[in-house]
Amino acid sequence: MTPGALSETRHEDADLVDLQEVAGFTAWALAVRKWERERLPVAGTRLGVEVFLQLGWTASSGDRDQASFLKRLYLDLPYSEKGIRLHLRRLEADGWLVTSKTRGARDSRASQVELTEKYWRLLRDYMKLLRS
Repeated sequence: MTPGALSETRHEDADLVDLQEVAGFTAWALAVRKWERERLPVAGTRLGVEVFLQLGWTASSGDRDQASFLKRLYLDLPYSEKGIRLHLRRLEADGWLVTSKTRGARDSRASQVELTEKYWRLLRDYMKLLRS
């Protein structure tokens, strides 16, 4: 394919979409992905983005049972527990969250997770970006 050939070819579904709308949407989506790479503590992975978002969802879901906080993360995300734990350790090392061991009624190995102000500020910025 020669340079510019893509713009010269007409896809059979081109009549189904407004190409200006597609251009606007894809420009917005690419800008969001660039913002994510530059600002989110995601180590360049989709796992990182999903852990970051799932932390906020889990913390704000209304269920304050700390004993199941991490278990829900492991169950709700389609990644290995080991991969999620590694990313959580990175987040903790960089000050996005704090964990502490606690003696829970059900499990003495339970960790309590607290998201820091640094996390919540960035999540607010991310929400503003996605709503724009």
